[in-house]
Amino acid sequence: MLTTNTTKYKLSEGKAVYGLLNAVPSPWLVEMIGYAGYDFVILDTEHLSTNPETIEHMIRAAECAGITPLVRVPGPDVGAIAHALDSGAQGIVVPRVRSAGEARAAVSMARYAPEGTRGITGGRTTGFGTIPLARYLEEANREVLVVLMIEDAEGLRNCEEIAGVPGVDWLLEGAVDLSQSLGFPVIPFIPVYRRRSPVWPTPVERQIVISAPCPVMLTS
Repeated sequence: MLTTNTTKYKLSEGKAVYGLLNAVPSPWLVEMIGYAGYDFVILDTEHLSTNPETIEHMIRAAECAGITPLVRVPGPDVGAIAHALDSGAQGIVVPRVRSAGEARAAVSMARYAPEGTRGITGGRTTGFGTIPLARYLEEANREVLVVLMIEDAEGLRNCEEIAGVPGVDWLLEGAVDLSQSLGFPVIPFIPVYRRRSPVWPTPVERQIVISAPCPVMLTS
C-alpha cells in the first residue's frame, strides 16, 4: 500500500540520502540493505531479467525494512513504468534520458492526471481499495519519485532543459556509460574525465537533486 516516501521528504528538506543499486534479485538482500541503515534501494530491471513477481517481493521486503524501493526500468516505456509503480515502487529510475521531451514523457507515465497519463489500478498500492481513490491519486502524485539518468554526451548537453521539466525530482549520473560517451571508457573518476564533464545545473535553481552514482551490488 502507498506510504510516505521518506527519501523524497528528506531530499525536500535538504538532507543527504544514501542508497544502493541492487542487481541481486533477492528479497532477503533488500531487507538486509534496509536494516543496514540505507535510505533507498534501486532494483535493477534494465540489465537483469528479474521476473515481475520477484520484483514485487523485493518491494515488499523494502517496505518491511523501512527503505524506499525504486525500480530502474529498461527505458521510458509506459508498460515497464506502470508495472514498477503498480507493484509498489515509490519511484522509477529511467536510464539514458537525452532530451526534455523524453523527460516529459517519463514524468507523464509516472503521474496520474492532471499531471500525467498513468493508468489507474485498484491493486496493492491502493490497499486493494481501502484508500479512497481520489485521495490515492493525489498522494501517489506527491509521493512517487521520478529519477532520470544522464548517461551520454547528448544528455549532458541538454541537462539544463531536462532539469527544468516539471515533475523531475532527481538527475542521476550514469558514470560508466557517460565516460564511454565522452571518450574515456570505463574510467569515469579520473580527473581528465571529470574536467570534460560539463557543469550540472544547480539543484537550488532547479529544485531537483543532482546525484553521483550509487554504489553497485553485483552478482558473482
